[in-house]
Amino acid sequence: MRTVLVILLKLILFIVAAAATSTETRTPPTTTSQSTITTSSLIVSTTISSALTISDQTYTRYGVSSGNYYYKTVQVTVSRTGSYSFACSSNMIAYGYLYNNSFVASTPALNLLISNGDLGGTAQFEFTYYLTSDVTYILVATTYSTGVTGTFSILASGPAALTLTVIVIPRPTGTTIVTIQ
Repeated sequence: MRTVLVILLKLILFIVAAAATSTETRTPPTTTSQSTITTSSLIVSTTISSALTISDQTYTRYGVSSGNYYYKTVQVTVSRTGSYSFACSSNMIAYGYLYNNSFVASTPALNLLISNGDLGGTAQFEFTYYLTSDVTYILVATTYSTGVTGTFSILASGPAALTLTVIVIPRPTGTTIVTIQ
């Protein structure tokens, strides 16, 4: 709960105070994401929730030499170019990796734009990156330790609408490449 409050406080710092605000909340019926549009401050937030399970794929995450880390891939698209922030809330020590266009599990450094884990001792990932509207990004959510499962939520915010879609990929029998075209 403390982590959620820290994330919310950081978002409030991003939002310019205005006398009149209007918000619209949309929850698509077939997803676990929620979008909040604050029109007066031009900040759009989207939250998506998921879980790492023993049915998910594993890989050796960037920055370590071995291990089987469960991971989820999330497709990220933005409607307008600008700086977008991503923050995770979980009971696990979460690591996040943002990739340009595709993620190759066997080569985790390929297309890597930014990564973060355990920001400031919070045991969660959080980062801000300048995203382009005509590019698809892949956000990989994983953990600090191997074999860890559990639930997580990712809060993303920026100057315009953004879409987060969990990509479900069956367990691999060989090299896994996630490419969105």
